[in-house]
Amino acid sequence: ALRFSMGTTGVVPFTDRYFSASYRNDIHNEYIYNYYQIGARLQGMPNEDLKPTRLSSCQMTVDIAIRGFLVRLDLFHKRTSDLLVYARLPYYEGFSHQPDNGGTLSNTGYLLSLSKSLGRTDNLQATLRFASSLYINKVKALPDYFKICRQIQSTRQARTLGKSSAADC
Repeated sequence: ALRFSMGTTGVVPFTDRYFSASYRNDIHNEYIYNYYQIGARLQGMPNEDLKPTRLSSCQMTVDIAIRGFLVRLDLFHKRTSDLLVYARLPYYEGFSHQPDNGGTLSNTGYLLSLSKSLGRTDNLQATLRFASSLYINKVKALPDYFKICRQIQSTRQARTLGKSSAADC
């Protein structure tokens, strides 16, 4: 049998506070100047442009029976884009990070399995199995934040004439 599938799905790996402003009650119960400090504070810096992570996949499966062996071969390619990352914010924003989209990954490979039933009785069954797989994961694109960090590190290393330096990324 030959099967082929192809499709795109959207994954939302975040909560609503990542793309809309949400507040939390901020009651410290600290008695200062005969008043309690009561208020609300923003839980994080929202990103209204945040998109779902997109997964595109293509898979082909072949099932063949040869001399009592069942052979299955799965070939696949998956591409994930608009990954959820936390981008750094300037300190004057009041928050250090903000959820953002960035980066692309690809996953390509195969799964091969062979199986053969060796015998069966009323209470026992013997089966011979073999499986092999290969996964190749590649980072196709980095978020802009990581590109900037690499440039900063390269610049610092060039200034220190090859001495390693810690980058604040």
